[in-house]
Amino acid sequence: MTMSATWIRFETPSGRHAARIFALAYDRAMLDEDRAHHLIEHGTELEEGARKLIEDLSGSISSRYIDENNEVRRGVDPRNLER
Repeated sequence: MTMSATWIRFETPSGRHAARIFALAYDRAMLDEDRAHHLIEHGTELEEGARKLIEDLSGSISSRYIDENNEVRRGVDPRNLER
């Protein structure tokens, strides 16, 4: 699998979109004041859990898909590649 040399940060459109997804999940959790405060008090665990989820979900793309995408970007039709 090839790695992108550019880090996608929060300030990018993709990062802002991910933050909106988190905000939607937060709203759907329907926390009362006590639960919201408890969540904030456990910010380190929240960050670690969110980071783990991001790593798990972003790593779920198969290397074949990534390889094919890279070939398409270079103008090569991946259907013509031998497997």
